[in-house]
Amino acid sequence: MGSLCSNEGEVEVGHTELKKKKTKPSFKPEMVEQDELYSEFSGSDWEDSDFGDVDTKPSFHRRGYKKNMFKQDVYEWIEDNLESKEALKRFKKLGPFMIKTRDNGAKRNNFGYKAQKQLDYFGEIQGSKRSGRGVFIRNGTDLYEGFLKNNKPDGRGRLIYNNGDIYQGDFENGNYCGYGKKVSKKYFRQGEFNEGKLNGNALEISKISPKDKYYGEFSNDKKHGTGEMYFENGDVYKGGFKNNKFHGQGTMNFKNGDTYTGNFERGMRHGYGRYSFKSGKLYAGNFKDNMFHGEGTLTKKDGNTYEGMFRNGKKHGQGYHIDRKNNKTKVKYVDGEQV
Repeated sequence: MGSLCSNEGEVEVGHTELKKKKTKPSFKPEMVEQDELYSEFSGSDWEDSDFGDVDTKPSFHRRGYKKNMFKQDVYEWIEDNLESKEALKRFKKLGPFMIKTRDNGAKRNNFGYKAQKQLDYFGEIQGSKRSGRGVFIRNGTDLYEGFLKNNKPDGRGRLIYNNGDIYQGDFENGNYCGYGKKVSKKYFRQGEFNEGKLNGNALEISKISPKDKYYGEFSNDKKHGTGEMYFENGDVYKGGFKNNKFHGQGTMNFKNGDTYTGNFERGMRHGYGRYSFKSGKLYAGNFKDNMFHGEGTLTKKDGNTYEGMFRNGKKHGQGYHIDRKNNKTKVKYVDGEQV
């Protein structure tokens, strides 16, 4: 399904926002360490080379949009009106959000350009609506800096929530829509958003276990499609996902040297697959809930093989012992014990 974002969020009020080029996030497992997660949201995340000769402007100047436009310092206004201590703490640490702009040459009188300071808004208006570049305190606790249209975030911006979560990127009609990045108490994410949720290719890094990293497809905010998962313990999975779990064909390379290639279901080895042990032993056959289950073949490093039935990870039922000279002996097992 393609993006539902229309990308028609430019606001012709004083300055025209420059749209960021749509690019897939470059994935490097070591690209963001836990201590650096919040610094990813400081200032601008756009390279000058993306736009050529343009100005980099904060969402507001220290003394307002223009010199002497406001008597009250914007920082003081935020401190006076933002009720969330956590959001204010994040803002002070990050500093103002930087926006790439180019003057569109519009006659501001024709566009009804004004700057207005209200209890919850500090910025440009068009008619009676917040439109243009501004700072908006939502519900007294969330701080938005960037472009607005018809009273809603629309275009490039940064939203700091009352609990300290941060989203920085493209907005449309008040929702995340387009390229962006978000950090919460659980994870850091960067990629393509649609109507407030991740849809498309994205990077996710766990804040609980910072070396747990995922890069791949998302659908409706969940890992869904093809992706790569890197775990803190050194395991690496590459393959299909469904609703945040391994699903379909995939390969798991374990840190201990073991490898599984085959089918997954609900996050577990399930169906046909091949499990290679570092010791040289190989199992090829059916799995259920991560265990050998059903018909399978277990071959030791020395070439001796058991071919037959398994249950819950153990030899169980009829089968054959096959030696290196291909001599077969019929055998029977019960819960791993030959009878």
